Amino acid sequence: LCVSDALREYMAAHGFTNLQTLHNGIDVSFWADAPSQQEARKVLGLPQDRTLFLYAGRLGYDKGNDIVEHAVPDGADVILAGSALNSIHHTNVHRFEHQSSRQMRTLYAACDAALVPSRCLDCFPTICLEAMAAGRPVLATSWGGAQESIVDNKTGWVIDPFDADAWRERMTWCTRHPEEMSEIGKQAKEHVRQQFSLERYLDDVEQLYRQTRP
Repeated sequence: LCVSDALREYMAAHGFTNLQTLHNGIDVSFWADAPSQQEARKVLGLPQDRTLFLYAGRLGYDKGNDIVEHAVPDGADVILAGSALNSIHHTNVHRFEHQSSRQMRTLYAACDAALVPSRCLDCFPTICLEAMAAGRPVLATSWGGAQESIVDNKTGWVIDPFDADAWRERMTWCTRHPEEMSEIGKQAKEHVRQQFSLERYLDDVEQLYRQTRP
């Protein structure tokens, strides 16, 4: 079982056979049960009047650090959460290390959108699912499996991780269209509920076991 078509195709190209894609699922209700954006920003000491993009996980060049550094438009800040936070040198950043799941839930609530600009075979980034479950659009890489969780232009956007201009253009659009962003976030939340719930995942796993049982 592979968590994405991208991983399945990679493994097939390296000689593995009898492969099948089974996308991960998450506990949608946990990520949806969050404070309001205003409350979350107040708790975290974040500005109320700026667009905030969340960039989280293991940060590095292969995860798209330079996109984050050079494509963030004026009027926007970046929330960094995870490891190697000092590898980002942009001036308008807010750093949060070693976050628990509950703390990450508050960060999702505080942001306007999540960034996943990976340049590696990021098999199926969980941040895409969690952000959408929290009602936040995702700006996702066209490499790896992230794009398999996004409905382009409906629950987020799929962008070439080497096209800094395209990232800046979309991020600028996000800062100027708060009402549209809110609607896209609602669609993202419903998309995850329907397609990537933990219940759906467990049903699919059980069905696969039943099919393979002698």
